[in-house]
Amino acid sequence: MARKKKTGVCQICGKQGKLSFEHVPNKKALNSATIIEYTFEDVFIKKDKSKGHKVQGGIGQYTLCEQCNNDTGSWYGDEFTIWSCNCMDFLYQRSLRLDFSDEAVVTLLNVYPLRFLKQVVVCFFSVSPGLAQQYPELVKFVKDKYEQHTPEGCNFYINFHYSTTSPTLRRWPLAGVISVQQEGKKIIPSGFSVICEIAHPPFQLIMTLGAGYHKKAGYINIFNQYDYDQQDNVTLKLGV
Repeated sequence: MARKKKTGVCQICGKQGKLSFEHVPNKKALNSATIIEYTFEDVFIKKDKSKGHKVQGGIGQYTLCEQCNNDTGSWYGDEFTIWSCNCMDFLYQRSLRLDFSDEAVVTLLNVYPLRFLKQVVVCFFSVSPGLAQQYPELVKFVKDKYEQHTPEGCNFYINFHYSTTSPTLRRWPLAGVISVQQEGKKIIPSGFSVICEIAHPPFQLIMTLGAGYHKKAGYINIFNQYDYDQQDNVTLKLGV
């Protein structure tokens, strides 16, 4: 059944008008199944999963105008799908041998790293309202498929996210993270950053804003060193 159109502000270009349904991640990247959706309040405050909302055809939101959705999907979506399907196959084949407190290593052949990074950024636009206003350079990064610059203080990371049973999907739009250090018997705040997370098999995608650095995930801003049409073999050594 076709989804109805809604009206609002596109979270990439900022234009008011009809919005299309943006799958996060894109539908072909293993995001077409029926899921049960719970709010933060359901899970962590009420601790009641009896009233979850059934979502058919994959998880997403009405966040992008048709042009932004169609352009970014055609430019970057297929590349994200290739990475997702290949990594899911890799994790599935090795599931009985994986130590889920350790790392896994996979090499992807003849892929387009910049396109993958750009689709990751598009995903965060859809789950993080206000990102375009805070980082207008990111808008240019996804609206111009040849643009390679990512703004300072806006960092992207990935890990593998995998389950042999029913996976848990997470969307953390924005959360404050306080870093601390111990001085004698005292715990002293040492820094603050904002973090956003999208966890959907096979990837855990992480964005940090500000001075934050995610030590336990693979840093992928370096993919902006590639051109849009530049292929390479990429080895991912990531936590599971």
